[in-house]
Amino acid sequence: MLQEGEFSAFLKKNSPHVTITICAFLSVFFLNSGMLSLIFLVPMGFAILAGCPFLLTLFVTAGFNIVFSLMTIASSGAQGSIFFELVYLTAMLGGFAWIMGGSAQIRTVYRFIIASAAAALLFLVLFVGSRRDSGFSMLLLAQAELLSSVFASTAGDDAARRAAMQQAISPDVIIDAFRAVSLRGGAVITFFFLFFISRQLSITALWLIKKQRNTRGLSAFFVPQNAIWVLSCSLVLLLLTRLLKIEIIEILAWNVFCVCGILFLAQGAGIALHILYRRTQIFRFVANILFIIVMFSPFVNIIALAALLLLGIAENFVAIRASTPGQKGDASP
Repeated sequence: MLQEGEFSAFLKKNSPHVTITICAFLSVFFLNSGMLSLIFLVPMGFAILAGCPFLLTLFVTAGFNIVFSLMTIASSGAQGSIFFELVYLTAMLGGFAWIMGGSAQIRTVYRFIIASAAAALLFLVLFVGSRRDSGFSMLLLAQAELLSSVFASTAGDDAARRAAMQQAISPDVIIDAFRAVSLRGGAVITFFFLFFISRQLSITALWLIKKQRNTRGLSAFFVPQNAIWVLSCSLVLLLLTRLLKIEIIEILAWNVFCVCGILFLAQGAGIALHILYRRTQIFRFVANILFIIVMFSPFVNIIALAALLLLGIAENFVAIRASTPGQKGDASP
């Protein structure tokens, strides 16, 4: 039997494996806990930031999730598109693990873009482009029918208006709109923000639990210098393809435009944070409260996001932040 000192030494020696095991369990728990499923990547991100081996953390977390999914399916008897769901789940974990612990030779911003684009492409192929009788399509249809009925209920007791709204906003119309938006950058934006929020929560968890910070955060984020030309060319290409009705190139242009827009939005947010960090704590507290209120205010939040986007683009021409060569090379969102 291990003595107290031996047990402490054992835990210290095997702490990475203990951390990985606990985080893998938490990932499985979050994934199968309703709303918490949105942050199922966070435990794995925390483990990687805490110094656990990148590939080992990925394999253990993915293995736990796959085994639990197979056990759940075996006990419930449901089959569906289990193969595609497991491929999608593994790809999500792999992409995020690469963002958190991939090669330092590839800038973090590029890992974000590549992982988000790959996850979006896989999502479009496996689910959005799947059969009408697949599990995801059936779920999407159920949600579309619910939205259609909600819109129709706004017509009140007017039967003619209700029928007109049901026809104008039918489940098929909603599904077609979802597919169109997903193809034109919606999927890439969704995965980019999912990965970004998961990374920020992982960094926050590391600070809360281990009191460590290993990143300068968004305030030190700079968009690659040539991104402004990519944004401009994608906008021109987008307008041309709309006029010429070339749908495939239009879809590609939309995705490139959305990725560039996210990067400049992040740069604008970094400028705002840089300014806030130079103020007093009370000023920062009040500004954070106002920001939360603005983000939950319809139309006002759109104006605020547009202002941050323009601010991020403006820094490409005017040095708003005092930068050093070290800062300019950093691109960690």
